[in-house]
Amino acid sequence: MDEFRNKYNLLIGAYADARRLLCTSIRDEYSVDELFAYGEDLMTSEPGIAVRFFGRVLELDPKNITALVYSALCYWSSGDDAGFQKLRVRALKLAPDDPRVQDLADR
Repeated sequence: MDEFRNKYNLLIGAYADARRLLCTSIRDEYSVDELFAYGEDLMTSEPGIAVRFFGRVLELDPKNITALVYSALCYWSSGDDAGFQKLRVRALKLAPDDPRVQDLADR
């Protein structure tokens, strides 16, 4: 668990740096795509940390549709319907034509 927490903290810091610097490479170690791949892995291995991970990304970038969709899916897979519905509605308002958001609408 501590290993996941350490990676989580490192990745959140790296994501914040990437947003600040508007670059694709983070500390010459992680790309933004790698951050989301890590978040996807967390969804199956550590769903509680995944919810916090994507929630933190949304704090840094409230209109990040990818983080919004993944966060909603975390709530959906954990059975938290209220959390899922809140994020689903938010995603539908931000990007109603995005196929990933359409997938949320169908759930």
